[in-house]
Amino acid sequence: VKFEIVPILEGSQGLGKSTAGKNLYPDKFNDSLKGMGKQKDDYQQLQGSWIIEVAELSAMKKTDIEGIKNFISAQSDTYRNSYGRYALPHPRKCVFIGTTNQTDYLKDATGERRFYPIKCGVNKAKLDVWHPDENYMLQVLAEAVYWFRNGEPLYLDQATIKEAKAYQMAAEAIEPMRDAIEEFLAMEVPTDWENMSTSLKQSYVSDYGHHSKWLQDQVSNERKPLNQTTTLEIMEVVFRKTVDRFLTGRTNSEAKRIKLLMDNMDGWKAKRIRINGKQPHGYVRVQ
Repeated sequence: VKFEIVPILEGSQGLGKSTAGKNLYPDKFNDSLKGMGKQKDDYQQLQGSWIIEVAELSAMKKTDIEGIKNFISAQSDTYRNSYGRYALPHPRKCVFIGTTNQTDYLKDATGERRFYPIKCGVNKAKLDVWHPDENYMLQVLAEAVYWFRNGEPLYLDQATIKEAKAYQMAAEAIEPMRDAIEEFLAMEVPTDWENMSTSLKQSYVSDYGHHSKWLQDQVSNERKPLNQTTTLEIMEVVFRKTVDRFLTGRTNSEAKRIKLLMDNMDGWKAKRIRINGKQPHGYVRVQ
């Protein structure tokens, strides 16, 4: 069964976030997973565990995120048991929860759909997390079994995903590059934008909102929403990077980051666009 939803219990230390997860089924709770798939022992620990805690997401590096996403999304793990002769498949029988004391811990533009923040300590607790009622916890598990057997989907509907997006955005780590791109995409540009030189576009973006007289004389007085763009345009106009035909080193890394952000930008989709007779790969605003 494929299950990719990871609720994140977010709140100050001492609220009992980990304990709340453990209370569901103490004997099947595992908070000792450290490597997230980097070692064979990580996979072996999943066997026999129902609830796996992923602690302190804020400490994870961006370079770790892709591996973490793949690890969480897998339905089965193939490895050779200790003293075993052959590598065999081991179907997953667990789910993951996250805990964090931070408020800005989501660091990857593509991984957010798996992580769903739940703010803890907002309302006064009605139950004592430190002294759980066993019958109450069994009732929670019984209801989950009932829902599953009666066809409750293992994914969220679009309305819930849309509502959760606000909480995911609030939990995002500060991303100056994304902020700059979003400001650029929100601008109204001159109607002759596609015919403007790169240097003139740079000046327009830098001067946006200030209405410099010399700039007004250089561009059309009429404005329109920016409805299409490219990674190249964003690099040159927003970040003032000189882009050669072949990108190398840091410039290539920045181009990939811009592409990743644009591929996951709300209200935009990747598509070939037309600019002055050419049809480069770009992005268009979704109406």
